[in-house]
Amino acid sequence: MSQQQLVRAKTVVPRDKRVTSDMLTIYELTRVVSMRISMLGNGCPSYIQSATDDFKQVAIREILEKKCPLSITRETSRGIEVWEVNEMIVNRILIGMV
Repeated sequence: MSQQQLVRAKTVVPRDKRVTSDMLTIYELTRVVSMRISMLGNGCPSYIQSATDDFKQVAIREILEKKCPLSITRETSRGIEVWEVNEMIVNRILIGMV
């Protein structure tokens, strides 16, 4: 079997055809927060007004205020679903677990 046969092209599923939940999981939330903390620590601008220098609090507020510039990619049998973090539902109970 050649390497070309092993690699399958994944297609991006259109928004109206997505099958996964619009709820952000604890694992996705943790990844988004940590990625955003890293970005802020490396000098990327914040998308909210904040008086604190605590990057974790800034990242969490960006998510809650729907101003996060990141997206989530989920692989399914139908292809790849791309969700903007801002369009997803965030369970506030999970925020305390991050």
